[in-house]
Amino acid sequence: MPLKAKDIFKEINIPKGRIIVVHARLSNLKELMKVDYTEAARAIIDSIYELYQPKTILVPTFTYSFTKSGIYHRLFSKSEVGRFSEEVRNIYSQYRTPDPIFSFVDTNNIIHKNNIDYRTAFDKGSLFEFLDKEDCIVLNADLDTITQTQIHYVEKVNQVDYRYEKVFTGVVYHDQSRWEYINYKYYVRDLLLDPKMDYKKREQYLIESGDLQIFYNNDLKISWISAKTLKDAITKALKEDPHFLIIKQDG
Repeated sequence: MPLKAKDIFKEINIPKGRIIVVHARLSNLKELMKVDYTEAARAIIDSIYELYQPKTILVPTFTYSFTKSGIYHRLFSKSEVGRFSEEVRNIYSQYRTPDPIFSFVDTNNIIHKNNIDYRTAFDKGSLFEFLDKEDCIVLNADLDTITQTQIHYVEKVNQVDYRYEKVFTGVVYHDQSRWEYINYKYYVRDLLLDPKMDYKKREQYLIESGDLQIFYNNDLKISWISAKTLKDAITKALKEDPHFLIIKQDG
């Protein structure tokens, strides 16, 4: 018997009235609902609105290729972070933010009312600083590894030594008639050090500290954490070990 998206998400107890950032894998979810990818993506968004009345739901539609191509089109650049992301982009393409690397679909179209600086990824005035101030909820649905892009804002706040600010120059197309040159600041990994995130350790730490809320439904793992809780917990860990978030290298 098919499950409804509402049945999958109804017991996860997200605080109402917040901004929710959703990272999800669709393949198992759509099989449980017995619908196609597009309907599954739409049902997930609709059910979260119905259950938790968020200010908006943001879905990442990131385009890391901008670092090489120097071109981003708000309407036509495809998402590079999974099928759920691309399905939501197709449904709500007109509500996508103009950030050339870390764009989001803003499904309730409210973020534009705030003064966000889309020329920087994690600095003052960036969307990720705004999400921290709003104490957004970061939701993971059926992912193999914990996904919290907000963690890079926490790294920037704590000035980790394995990342540095780099500027990428390119063109952002806002629509078919408006475009602009941009110098975009991105807090990148130092490739000479080649730091790799230790996702398992981070997840286990957040579970043990009681900060990561985890729920299971039909073998699906669904978890969430608020941005400020994440920042406080990880900042504490980084003060004890500045390389807490990355895999320790031999030697």
